[in-house]
Amino acid sequence: MTDLLKPRRLPAVRIGLFLLLAVVGALAALWPKGAVQAAPAPEVVTAAADNPKARKVVVGIYVNQVKKLSMVDNEFTVDFWIWFRWKGEDYDPLKSFEVIGGSVDSTTGEQRKNIGDELYASVRITATIKKFFDVRKFPLDDHEITIEVEETQNEDHLVQFVADATNSMADPAVEVPGWSIGDSSAQALTHSYKTNYGDTSLPSGNESRYTRFVFGLKLVRPGLSYLFKLFWSIYLAVVIGFLALLIKPTDLDPRFGLGVGAIFAAAASSFVVSAALPPTSVFTLSDKVNMIAVGFIFVSLMESIFSLRFIYKEKQAASVKLDRICFWGLMAAYALANYIAVASA
Repeated sequence: MTDLLKPRRLPAVRIGLFLLLAVVGALAALWPKGAVQAAPAPEVVTAAADNPKARKVVVGIYVNQVKKLSMVDNEFTVDFWIWFRWKGEDYDPLKSFEVIGGSVDSTTGEQRKNIGDELYASVRITATIKKFFDVRKFPLDDHEITIEVEETQNEDHLVQFVADATNSMADPAVEVPGWSIGDSSAQALTHSYKTNYGDTSLPSGNESRYTRFVFGLKLVRPGLSYLFKLFWSIYLAVVIGFLALLIKPTDLDPRFGLGVGAIFAAAASSFVVSAALPPTSVFTLSDKVNMIAVGFIFVSLMESIFSLRFIYKEKQAASVKLDRICFWGLMAAYALANYIAVASA
């Protein structure tokens, strides 16, 4: 009796394995082979080397609020205090510093005083700063936003910034929707520009070096909650597509309608997710999740065609067996594919 049942089981098992191998092969072929590398920056930033002859200027930043962060626009707006301590009345850092990669929207509350033999000055600034986000791990991406301040009138052999790392920090009340606030950092660097800016009195490739203070604030995604919030509709669409395998193949409208509807739902969800990202050629984690979803729904539709062919050949038992194998097999394979995608992000 067992031998008589084997020929009926083998076609369904073979087709089920074929469909699983087909989706795995398709995903492997379409999976990106490497990360897209950004073009190297034209300027060079190095750790500041101490120059005993340069005027030392202590710089610090205290962040009051991150007013806006837009990944689509590649920018953020931040409200912060900046202060300087230095010696010598022939120099004024408030008149010679620049916020790199951004624009100062407003300045308020300027304060000046003497502290012993040092001069002290501080000002509150609201600035909008460009930040090109690395979205390859979106929506499990962590980022660091930086406020970079550079001396613009004196090269580093004349003026050197010293980071006030002890007092530079973000206010505990700072919040950024969608992220948790992580550690902050403060450091002094030297920025090199290898150009003479068209000044023919200088040699071609002339290098000028300016001191720079960089304050960094880490933004961390809080666990997997944002991922499930973003992709629950895609996961639901795939499950609905798989549920079609439990409907008789001869009921063509619901059997194939669920799968086709699931593909459209996954495609619509991908457009919603893309709206939260800047224009980019980088293959993100969200792209992988969408591609996996559409691939598995498509395979479930292929399985329905094979199952219907068994019905036409009056092999109803093989059709039921194939549906059962593929339903559980595809469910397990889909869960595994998503786990691998998220774990390798």
